[in-house]
Amino acid sequence: MLSRPNANHALLECKTLKIHTNHIDDSLQLITVLMRTECEDSHHYSLCVIASGKGGSTDFRMIHDITGNAREAERIFHTIARGAVTPCTLADVLEDMIGI
Repeated sequence: MLSRPNANHALLECKTLKIHTNHIDDSLQLITVLMRTECEDSHHYSLCVIASGKGGSTDFRMIHDITGNAREAERIFHTIARGAVTPCTLADVLEDMIGI
């Protein structure tokens, strides 16, 4: 199940932790971003994949709250970035990896 930050918790801070760029060819660039969101009583990690195409076309997908564990978030980030996962396949890949 894909989730969004809980509206009942006050957002204190959102930090970009890592960015990885894949140049697939002259017509496609994939940017993978790992973020950590701090709330009043918890934190979670989110992942965003942005595809930038030739001619300025862009597509993105952000999945909130993939995990609360830093080590697991890093592992997921590196797997997604190395695998050149696109925005349209991000949710399916994460579901296969961690069952969200």
